[in-house]
Amino acid sequence: MLTRHLSTHARAALAALAFTLGTVSTGAYAFLSAVPDPFLNQIVDLQATPPGTWVGLPGLGYTQSFLISGFTGPTVSGDVFSYSASFQALLSDTVGGPVVRTANLTGADNFVVQFVGRTDPYAGGTYDMVLQAADFSGMVDGQLVEVSLANIPTGRVSMTGSIGNFQITYITPFSVDGQYSLDGGDPIEVPGLGDVNGQPPSAAPAPATAALAIPGLLVMAALRRRRAAVAA
Repeated sequence: MLTRHLSTHARAALAALAFTLGTVSTGAYAFLSAVPDPFLNQIVDLQATPPGTWVGLPGLGYTQSFLISGFTGPTVSGDVFSYSASFQALLSDTVGGPVVRTANLTGADNFVVQFVGRTDPYAGGTYDMVLQAADFSGMVDGQLVEVSLANIPTGRVSMTGSIGNFQITYITPFSVDGQYSLDGGDPIEVPGLGDVNGQPPSAAPAPATAALAIPGLLVMAALRRRRAAVAA
């Protein structure tokens, strides 16, 4: 689900994560947007599944969710849309413990989505979308943390309406896996993520049932390598 805030517990991981996508793991999910874009002005929320689960991230601590926000752009090349976005996560030293550090990871043109057959950023319609990359990096406690996708998920989205009043519907959400690396080391996978849907940041916190599992977010840390491999 795309949400801007998490529940009290999820908040310890979400508030710091700007990677919030989707709500339900099954069925369509819809929200209103001023523009025909499922990401601009939205927050992607990746939460652990089931809700409230604490995820252990070796070398970083524990968290419950991640947020992706601050989408700008997109830069368009054919039907590939590249956004700049930030990733944030709240980290604790122990399960259920207080937040002791925040991971603020960034990137330029680092969230890349192919809207199959859509070349006009203002065009409505229904499109298959391929999440080709979600790469973020930054320093956490003096160590370089890189988060990326571990798979290249495909979803389907519908954008209908007129300027200032579009309805964005995730007909089929992304099913994401992620990974992360510390100081350029081997990627640490965080499988079992949930589905990614959208929700405007102004909306009330969505239930932790939102489908992006935290592990998957971290898995995204190694997406750069994956992305390079796919490009090759």
